[in-house]
Amino acid sequence: MYIWVILFAILIILVLMTSILLYFIQDKILFHPEKISKEHSFTFSNEFEEMFLESVDGVSLNGVLFKLSNPKGVVIYYHNHSGNLKHCSNAIYRFNQLNYDVLVMDYRGFGKSDGTYDEGKMYEDAELWYNQAKQHYDERNIVLFGRGLGATFASYVAARNNPKYLCIESAMYTLLYASRFHYRFLPMKWVLKYKFNLAESLENVACKTYIFHGIKDNLIHYSNAEKMHAILKEKSELILIPEGNHYNLGNNTTFLHKLEEILR
Repeated sequence: MYIWVILFAILIILVLMTSILLYFIQDKILFHPEKISKEHSFTFSNEFEEMFLESVDGVSLNGVLFKLSNPKGVVIYYHNHSGNLKHCSNAIYRFNQLNYDVLVMDYRGFGKSDGTYDEGKMYEDAELWYNQAKQHYDERNIVLFGRGLGATFASYVAARNNPKYLCIESAMYTLLYASRFHYRFLPMKWVLKYKFNLAESLENVACKTYIFHGIKDNLIHYSNAEKMHAILKEKSELILIPEGNHYNLGNNTTFLHKLEEILR
């Protein structure tokens, strides 16, 4: 009995130590930004216009608008948790080919954008770009697309506005729900500093929503997408891709054909 008590105490200590460590390093797990000098000149094959917006709290935010001569509308693209907007070239080309302008931005702390991670401020920043787009496009022609973490911001904006569509790719239902697949035995509710609660936003989304997810996604389990669909019901369409993982949907024929159908 004494041995079991010691083993249990060791287990508790390990759980506590791991939880404390995870609390302090979670920014490095969640965010993988690639910074760019403000003096850097972008080079893209598509015609583009670089812009800077100032956030509510005075932070400089960088974005790029990829323009066509006679577009159907604009796709506002909220990228994933890593890199910067330069890594979005495939998505930009895809939407331009479907005759949509594309507005893509870097979150605070990413690319040329200043600032540090702040969940509440990042939501405000996301809507700031939407308001910028509304100055030049009718809301009926604005499509919100969010990949991974970016879907949390896209859903927040959709809940507070009236875009044409919301498209969600490989996203978390909530950070807490998604994290439990990787840290089953840790008290994640108390470990996490961030919520990234996409589900909460979906309750107020009125537009048609398309939810894409790969069945073989080992980073964010596809049950996250199923739970989103359960909230939206008939307002959404769930597209589960059997051969899809977290990284290959952009090259998947099912994904591309469905996107073409949506935006045609």
